[in-house]
Amino acid sequence: MKTHILIFYLINSIIINAQESKCIDYQSYTSSYDVEQIHSEKLKINSSELKDIKLQDNKLQLAVISNSLTSFSKWSKYRTSGINKGFKLFIINNTYEDINISNIDGLITFSRQVYYNNRWHTISSFKKATNVIRCGNSYLVDKIIKPEEVMTFVAPCINGSTTSKFRFVIHKKGGFQKKPSSPIYSNEFVGYFNEQWLN
Repeated sequence: MKTHILIFYLINSIIINAQESKCIDYQSYTSSYDVEQIHSEKLKINSSELKDIKLQDNKLQLAVISNSLTSFSKWSKYRTSGINKGFKLFIINNTYEDINISNIDGLITFSRQVYYNNRWHTISSFKKATNVIRCGNSYLVDKIIKPEEVMTFVAPCINGSTTSKFRFVIHKKGGFQKKPSSPIYSNEFVGYFNEQWLN
């Protein structure tokens, strides 16, 4: 009974958020341009906005608050599609050392994953979607997150016919141009997707 109530609450939260914020159509989803950083928001680990996140000692965390809507920047490509708001993600360095995050052209690389048929799938751009084309001059730089630093991002919800669990993934790396280390997974959240996406 408790499980049914929890599922109803999660799905109801999705519906409410979808009413408040237009979601991107899965056929327009571009994996290489999924998450945007909010540069103007500078938070500390003890910020009240992070009160619902269970911080882990001496860990780099990726946290999603799917019911926390915030606006995309005025230059965001999502605004041209009429999508003005998304949900927040946070990278939290709750350690005592600098951590280097895997990135391309200074943009941290996120992967969105969906749980389907008893396993996790990394979501790629829909076949007909327009991908961001990176030129041959893309560069790798050190993207450092300082101790107790919090980076804030925003991502769109996605339209679809099937409800499932989602999560995001980032990677740490040991230094300039070194291979990524073990993945850092976010907490799971509930969303929609279309099964055609994975076919």
